[in-house]
Amino acid sequence: MEATAMTANAGTRTTPRAAGAAVTAARSTTATTGTKKPTGSATHVREHGSILAAAEKRALIWMVARLPRRVNADHLTALGLLAMVGVGASYWASQWYEPALLGAVAGLALNWFGDSLDGTVARVRNHQRPPAPQAETESPAPEAKRADNRHAPGNGDMMTNAPRPTEHSTPPAPLSRHPAGRPRRPAVTDRTVRAALAAARRVALAAALLGGTVAAAAAADLQPRTIAAWDRYVEETERRIAAEIEHEHGDRFLVRDFGDDAAEARREVLTGRIRIDRLETRDAEGERIPVPKGAIHHWLGSALIPDVTLEEVLHALIHAVEPEALQDDVIESRVLARPGKDRLELFLKLRRKQIVTVHYNSEHAAAYTRHRPGVASSRTIATRIAELDDAGTPAEREKPVGRDRGFLWRLNTYWRYQQVDEGVIFEVESLSLSRGIPRLLRWMVSPLVNRTARDVLTQTLASMAEVLSTRAPAEFAGPGARTLEP
Repeated sequence: MEATAMTANAGTRTTPRAAGAAVTAARSTTATTGTKKPTGSATHVREHGSILAAAEKRALIWMVARLPRRVNADHLTALGLLAMVGVGASYWASQWYEPALLGAVAGLALNWFGDSLDGTVARVRNHQRPPAPQAETESPAPEAKRADNRHAPGNGDMMTNAPRPTEHSTPPAPLSRHPAGRPRRPAVTDRTVRAALAAARRVALAAALLGGTVAAAAAADLQPRTIAAWDRYVEETERRIAAEIEHEHGDRFLVRDFGDDAAEARREVLTGRIRIDRLETRDAEGERIPVPKGAIHHWLGSALIPDVTLEEVLHALIHAVEPEALQDDVIESRVLARPGKDRLELFLKLRRKQIVTVHYNSEHAAAYTRHRPGVASSRTIATRIAELDDAGTPAEREKPVGRDRGFLWRLNTYWRYQQVDEGVIFEVESLSLSRGIPRLLRWMVSPLVNRTARDVLTQTLASMAEVLSTRAPAEFAGPGARTLEP
């Protein structure tokens, strides 16, 4: 038999290479004409027309190149979904503490990272799921099948003497095993999975936003057990303060004098530095005092008022200098009563700034005491705190006491003053009670709260030192000046 193959129609001679090409072309034509793709199977094209599209694409590819190989597209998809759950949790937690809304920002950033990077990882690493096979609704004609079988390499070698396929040959298209008119069941594709996960993320975000909005709108109740825990904490703290103030050795009076680094702390303050530290009071057994449904914030600040005397400072605080001149968070003040010698009842309108700004009407009882020459103390207790709605507008009104957003329920401050050669060292212990921070977000919210509290206390002490260093001597030298008697 000749080592040539005759074409079915023309009867001309062709080489084996040409015959193989013709057979391949015929098979391709048969497969194309014998199968109709279902409507709607056009390739999906994703267009990203943002001005940041090119930069984002480069950034994503850069991140993929540095991403550990063990992290795959499924991990990143799951991260995007969990990030949306975290966004909802942040909104829900904002009913206790509005800075928790920063968790929503972090969650959205993580969602972008996971949702944008999962597809890039799959494409760059060529780990995409296979596309769904197209459903066949029409079987190839029997003549086409016979022609295909007759000319297919490997099936008709005895008849055509055609060469067997090599590694460069195009493999034959697989034939459908499904009867004509019965579509193949669609396979689960990468696009299907991603669409399902995207829908799940949208549902999770919508549910979380709705729940967080409803929860944040509800007022917080100051619970009796929270008040009881606060009272216990205050009692233990005041017991320690009284013992330190009346200490039998006169060389120690300030809070820092009883610390392990007393000498170093005093040197820092005398050089003009403001020192801020967190404190915590524990019970007689050294155990923490639990505060259900609340949080106690306990801080200590120390500073120096240069070139003044103790009498000048006390006179300025009791008689001469308005609180709003000393503290930035006091926007209005007035004396309500003077129930006794060196005792005051004050009204203060407060403005507290953290992530949000909150205003309060508050009333305070202040008492000043001299203990021995060169040292004195004072205590200021908030007797009423009411959060304000629409502060500074004609619609301003107070929320029910203890039924607000819970940023400030209680506030006590304990002050100590000591005359030194450089001026007067003054210290303040600040205790405040607020709503508790959810355990889930405590790791993120607590650092923000602490940093804000530290900054506010630092600013307050700096302002007081600056104002009193100039006004205390001038006010004390004015008419009606007097000293605080023991």
